[in-house]
Amino acid sequence: MLSALGSGNWLFLRLSTAQHRTNTIKASRTFSLTHLSGRKFPEAELTEFCDRSISVSYATDDVAEKAALEALMGSPVCLKTPGGKMVIGILDTLSETESMFYSSYSFAVSQMHYSEEVDLDA
Repeated sequence: MLSALGSGNWLFLRLSTAQHRTNTIKASRTFSLTHLSGRKFPEAELTEFCDRSISVSYATDDVAEKAALEALMGSPVCLKTPGGKMVIGILDTLSETESMFYSSYSFAVSQMHYSEEVDLDA
């Protein structure tokens, strides 16, 4: 499922060109290697920086769904997988492959820092 942040309108990414649609989840943690005198191999120092992204392949023949997906380009979005994984980031790249009966899309959303606020007075 994909939605522009704050809109509440979800685009359900139901179909794929494969028989069973898969999502690719990548996670990494940054570290630095330092070579010290007298040591054969470097020392590793973990940092607090992390990266996470979800890659999706999606297919549709619905013109309204195509327009809705393309309208999200460059916008902050929330992407959720059926397995419960979620990232909030910018939809910056969208690849489209057209065939005679449908269009297939692939894209990835990388997690960005996002502070969610709840207004108790609203």
